[in-house]
Amino acid sequence: MNVVLASILLAAFLPLHAENNKRDIRLVEAKGSVWVKPSGGEWEVVDTKNFEELPLEEGEGIKTGSEPSEATIQIDQENTVELSPDTEFEVTSSNLAWTKFRLFTGRILSKIEEKIAEKKRNMNVLLPASTLAVRGTEFAADASGEDDVGGLGVFEGEVEATLNNLEGSPAVKVKAGQELDFIRKGAPPKPRAIRRFKAMKKRMAFMRKRHAQLRAKWRSMPHERRRAIRQKVKELRRERRQQLKGGDRNGPGPQRRGMRKRQQKSGPHPR
Repeated sequence: MNVVLASILLAAFLPLHAENNKRDIRLVEAKGSVWVKPSGGEWEVVDTKNFEELPLEEGEGIKTGSEPSEATIQIDQENTVELSPDTEFEVTSSNLAWTKFRLFTGRILSKIEEKIAEKKRNMNVLLPASTLAVRGTEFAADASGEDDVGGLGVFEGEVEATLNNLEGSPAVKVKAGQELDFIRKGAPPKPRAIRRFKAMKKRMAFMRKRHAQLRAKWRSMPHERRRAIRQKVKELRRERRQQLKGGDRNGPGPQRRGMRKRQQKSGPHPR
């Protein structure tokens, strides 16, 4: 009898324990054309005109259309990531101890206020050409997808960049006021004074103010509320697919290949 009771209690505890070890990641702002892709699902249009913040789960992708489209993600209360136009981003792991995101193409601007290293946690951003270890900082990063290039600019704190294509090369520490261009081969690049990311440094001043506003508005979201919102979104998506009656379920969103070609031709578009 005691064994049965213990099994029941353990079965009830494990899901709650798993949820408590996950970060609360939400899409809090969306402007223009924005899409969300559930893990294993298809791209779904976000209603940016009647937008309500959306809890994000592991494996979900977020994609923005052309200018002036953009999206803002909040990672718990202390961290904010802005997705520029023509960007594809993924929540790879929401684990509190080791959080991972992936930038396929486009550009992000990040305000990571949490002192991750002091809490003995890890947060990585995976790019086609590099893996970024974030500790608590302000930075911008871009990637052009198929071309396997991109770069990093740090405005506050420090970011460690490990170049994926240079086996055995040590991580490069990029400090405040420096930037680093990722390369495909040759000698490991060295950080230099910010030049290419200068416009993003100016954008960071606005980002700080917006981050402070979002942080002040943040309210904890119980797991039940989170599940209810997710269920509502699923139902709305199901209704939309039925309305399309076999039409293009992905909507008029930009295809990843086309997005990457535009990035390769024109490079980053700092505002």
